[in-house]
Amino acid sequence: MTPFRKAAGVPYPHAYASQEQIAAASTPSQKHALVTFNAAQRAHANFTENVTVVVVGGLIAGLEYPRAAAGIVLAWSVNRVLYSVGYTRDAGKGRYWGGLSLILEKVVPFLAGKAAWNLAMR
Repeated sequence: MTPFRKAAGVPYPHAYASQEQIAAASTPSQKHALVTFNAAQRAHANFTENVTVVVVGGLIAGLEYPRAAAGIVLAWSVNRVLYSVGYTRDAGKGRYWGGLSLILEKVVPFLAGKAAWNLAMR
């Protein structure tokens, strides 16, 4: 079990703690653990939604712009860690810790498209 899942006491195969579980939490610390578990699950789901675009885009962009692509993907990776840590600590505004990753997710496909265009025009 992951640390957040263990602290919240949410058994597998449940992906999230239900609203009923959160409302029925016996102590404020149990309620906080359930809310934190849901935040960690959302942060992970957001990561898996975006990692494919960044990795594939980074590989394509790396054919033409290897240093730029490596730097952007590295910066995105660091910011995703900050995003996850911030989101699990304060789901309301903690996600802004790694907010640069949201911008870099848009830059990578653009750079990949430019690289693909340059390679096609040769």
